[in-house]
Amino acid sequence: EIYQCDWSSDVCSSDLFQEPAQEIVWRFKPAVADAVLGYQFHPSQTVRKQKDGSVLVSFTAGGFVEMCWHLYTWGTNVEVIKPTKLRALMRAAIKHNNFDLERP
Repeated sequence: EIYQCDWSSDVCSSDLFQEPAQEIVWRFKPAVADAVLGYQFHPSQTVRKQKDGSVLVSFTAGGFVEMCWHLYTWGTNVEVIKPTKLRALMRAAIKHNNFDLERP
């Protein structure tokens, strides 16, 4: 079965995955703020530019593996704030490919 996730739904599931929607919060570095401000990650997203130039994106959804695949394309320019499960998936993917998580 091909797994497809509609992040706008309350539940993201297939025969292999079933995951309830959770609060999602990502922080993007100022270097990519303009790109983030022009991007729709989710139909119900809230986007807030911070005083330091970073951008917070928040919404409610499931589908952490797919989110991680997408977030990986942003490299170290994104930090997962919530949920902890998605943060752990993202950190593992980045460390596996030797990205420097501490570099600004």
